Amino acid sequence: MPDARTQEIAAEQKIVDRVYERLEGMREQAAALAVEGHTRASGSTVAGLVERDAMVLKAAARLQTLDAEAEGIVFGRLDFDDDETYHIGRIGVRDGIEPLLVDWRAPAAAPFYRATSGEPLGVIRRRVIICRGPKVVDLDDDVLTPDRAGDLRVLGEGALLAALRRSRGPHMRDIVTTIQQEQDQAIRAPARGVTLITGGPGTGKTQVALHRAAYLLYTDRGRFTDGRILVIGPSTTFTAYIGRVLPSLGEDSVHLRAIGELFDGVTATRRDPAAVAAIKGGERMPGVLTELMWQIPPSAPQRLRIVYAGQVLTLAADDLPAVRRRARERCEADGRRPNAGRAAAAAALLDALWARADGRHLDRQLFGEEVGDRGEFLGFLHAWWPALTPESVLGWLADPARVHGLDAADAETLAASYRTTGDWSVDDVPLLDELTGLLGAPPKPPKAPSRSGSCASSARRRGRRRRSCWPAGCATAGSCTRRGC
Repeated sequence: MPDARTQEIAAEQKIVDRVYERLEGMREQAAALAVEGHTRASGSTVAGLVERDAMVLKAAARLQTLDAEAEGIVFGRLDFDDDETYHIGRIGVRDGIEPLLVDWRAPAAAPFYRATSGEPLGVIRRRVIICRGPKVVDLDDDVLTPDRAGDLRVLGEGALLAALRRSRGPHMRDIVTTIQQEQDQAIRAPARGVTLITGGPGTGKTQVALHRAAYLLYTDRGRFTDGRILVIGPSTTFTAYIGRVLPSLGEDSVHLRAIGELFDGVTATRRDPAAVAAIKGGERMPGVLTELMWQIPPSAPQRLRIVYAGQVLTLAADDLPAVRRRARERCEADGRRPNAGRAAAAAALLDALWARADGRHLDRQLFGEEVGDRGEFLGFLHAWWPALTPESVLGWLADPARVHGLDAADAETLAASYRTTGDWSVDDVPLLDELTGLLGAPPKPPKAPSRSGSCASSARRRGRRRRSCWPAGCATAGSCTRRGC
């Protein structure tokens, strides 16, 4: 006659077999749903296409979840004092209305982690089911209410003590079976504010944080999906490692990034020397970046020359920094970022040009409209105040003269780090991210004006121009010889 352990393993194997049979049926249903979705679009109607996309997407997501849970799906059992029995697993599985497997994140599974002998929460026996693929290989029991155990068989030395001695494996898959009460409280804490998870080395902080992400997605998916959970690791090796953990917990809708990958389009692995990293990570750098982004770009033109009403108006290289300061003042007064400040730059340039003109017989508004429409003015404006990217602005730091807010030695140390390397470092990524917020979104391209609107605007300007140039005693507009009339 088989011993007690063999009998208990055989009994649990029957449950596991039922779960896997149901999983195969769920896979077939998901595949059929995908086929039906494609069939819905056969009529080529808009409604059919929408139904197809929705059904195929749902089927693909379901198949992906089921495939991720192909191994070790059943890992626990709870026997309650009211004769109820729950099996706990990585996802929930039903056979009709009967729950075969309770998802570890569901409230009904909480006693598996929280029940203690002092506070059993109605649990008589807690069992850890150890599987290799679909095969049950061992069991470990923990009796929380001994006087109610009755005929329940107890195997092993206790679930938690035995589990702690087992290797967690290369993918940390066993952590979900060994969560302790304090860890479970952190995992299931309400989603309000910040949850701080602390502990010494090897105490499971990373595992608890990952399980919390999976739990939040399970309990409040509408709030946290669509890219709202970001897990940041110290390296790509770390994120690749934990990227295999979350799917084993039933979730794959979490963004995993190493610190060097937090800025889109950049994958940084190089670290700066300690002295350089200290400068880039110092509290002075936000001020350095703020001053940097308002500076004239290195490739900007050095002179603006406009001929208007017979007058040559010039803004030389020595004049332009003051003009840029006035444009910055206007932007900061209105709360505009540099990438939204081109209109302020145009206004400051026009003011500076007007100050150099003999405007006694000119109209200021008409001057601004006509000069502001000229190709040479617009070409200068777009080159002098271009749409900026974080990468281009950060590269300006290679010139120590552009580094404001640091002493000369630190400015040179910082500049040298950009002159001697051709790639971004991990320490540059926070600076790129900071510049993204400081610069603001690039301006949208202007819409092409309608032909009639352009002609009407031009006609209005011509009418104002004829009137504006009439000095006292001038002849009629038709006989006026004044340039620009």
